[in-house]
Formats: sequence, C-alpha cells, structure tokens
Amino acid sequence: MAVVAVAVVAVAAAVLIFLILTRGHHISYGDVPTWLTFAVAVAGIVGVALQLQMLRKSTKVQVYEGLIQNSSKIDEILIERPELRKYIYDGAAVPRSKLRQAEVESLIELALDMLDNLKVQSKYIPKENLQGWRNYENNLLRQPTVEKYLRDHGAWYSGLAKEI
Repeated sequence: MAVVAVAVVAVAAAVLIFLILTRGHHISYGDVPTWLTFAVAVAGIVGVALQLQMLRKSTKVQVYEGLIQNSSKIDEILIERPELRKYIYDGAAVPRSKLRQAEVESLIELALDMLDNLKVQSKYIPKENLQGWRNYENNLLRQPTVEKYLRDHGAWYSGLAKEI
C-alpha cells in the first residue's frame, strides 16, 4: 500500500516538474511519452528504495530470529540438564570430571558461537534488545569455565577473547 502511495506521489511530482519546465512552451504529443517515461522511472526508483527498506527490515527480523533460535537451543539443553547451568551462568569452577568438562565445553561452544554471531550481526538487532544481549555476553564471558575455555581455544573466537 505504501509503495502505491509513493508511486502516485512520484508520478504527481513528475507531472508537476513537467508543467513547471514546459510553462510557456509549446508541447507536442511527442513529448508526452518522454515525460510519462520519466514519471515511471521516478516511480520505479522510489519503489526500489522502498523495497530495499523492506528488505533491510526483513533481514533484521531473520537475524534476530536466528539469535533467538540459538539461545533457545541453550535453554533446551539447560532444561534437560539443569546441573550444567551453574557452569555457564552461576560462576561454578571448571568441573574435574573429564566427561562433565566435555559436556560443559560443548555448551560453552554453543554459547560462544551465539555471541560470535551477535558480534557480527549486532547492527541488525533491534536497539531496544541489544543491551540485554550485551549484558548476557558480559555475564557469560566472566564465568570461570568460559574464561578457561577462551584461554585454551581463544583463537577460534578472536573477537570475544579480546574482551576478557
């Protein structure tokens, strides 16, 4: 609907420009197709601009949905395995059991992949939501298990490893 309204305004503007430029000049019927072509071109440019704006909004939505999906994966794991929560949110020390370490590291990898995605795509995240994600990031990066993981594997997450 907005595209049609803008196209009508563009055509009206082209007609107005046509009338202003041709005031006092004899206009033949041969000039009309030229001006109509101009009006359609202006309307087309405005239409493309509006489509680009809608594409940008769509991209923001898709990026944010991807971030939410990754976050939901972490939530699902923690619902199934609540004993792992303390290692990524509550400051628990690195577990001694090799099996538990592997489980925690897998969860940390998922969380860090999400944060890495957040860094890359932050320009597409709604401003009103970005601070909450930054708070999440700051909390996660201060966890002993995450700090150790980044010391061991920081090269994989160069942008995040620099923050701790």
